[in-house]
Amino acid sequence: MQYTVFDHNIYIKEFDDLGKFEHYRNFFITQLSNCNYSEQRGDNIFPIRSINDLQTIIGHGFLKKEINHAIIEAGAFIYKNVKVKNFLLTQTWYNINYKNSSGVSHMHSNMDNPIKKLICILYLEAPENSGKLAIINDNRAGLSCTDFDQNKVHYITVRPNMFICHSNHVNHAISKHLSDDRRLSIVFDYILEEE
Repeated sequence: MQYTVFDHNIYIKEFDDLGKFEHYRNFFITQLSNCNYSEQRGDNIFPIRSINDLQTIIGHGFLKKEINHAIIEAGAFIYKNVKVKNFLLTQTWYNINYKNSSGVSHMHSNMDNPIKKLICILYLEAPENSGKLAIINDNRAGLSCTDFDQNKVHYITVRPNMFICHSNHVNHAISKHLSDDRRLSIVFDYILEEE
């Protein structure tokens, strides 16, 4: 599904399942959870993992294969007027949110940065009452989504196997996670290589 929210193109795909990756899902999540280094901010955990580390996790190849077409489709929608030669994965990480945690507003580069990036989020675990992805029509960073005029905030209810992509210039946050069960997502940060 393709949406325009506050003049930003947002791509959303809900996978019924993730093909062969489903066989490795629980093992993959366990390996992510056992990350050697993570940064904790409040009740959120933001594990730091290099692309090479992620590629060594069993099941990664199947996951990449399942989402690859969606990445190409998302790039074509979000950057309609750009001839894309390739998408270069530059960073990847995952976020774990526990009850009452949230994420402050941020962009993946400032508005003056001409680099075109595609930011893709895959929700592996998103129980009922999960923190919502908040798209914010205001460029201020470091604020809770409730700090903004709510007419400038669009909330997306996330679900397991939901894949959301946006450009690096979209200000976004995570609303308070109200479930007793954790919310787990993987973020992929691509730079567009133009023709």
